[in-house]
Amino acid sequence: MPLEGRYLNSSPEVAKLRDLCNRAAGERVERTYSSPAVGLSPSQILEAQRLYESGESLRQIGFKIGFNDKTVKKASINAGVDVQARRQKR
Repeated sequence: MPLEGRYLNSSPEVAKLRDLCNRAAGERVERTYSSPAVGLSPSQILEAQRLYESGESLRQIGFKIGFNDKTVKKASINAGVDVQARRQKR
């Protein structure tokens, strides 16, 4: 795809873009992946567990402690809380 004129790039800008693309194509970047940290503190997890056991929904709990329901669920599972137990009791 021609770079010059496509987006009103001047010749010096096109040369810089080509140089940047050529350098980037030759570089190898090592990436490491780690699971993102769940932002609930231990006390928030205990509070979430207490609220959950008292009948609150994950959405209500998240609203009360300032996180979304998916974060609350993930943190609870990571902490060993059985988030399916209440549903099975019904």
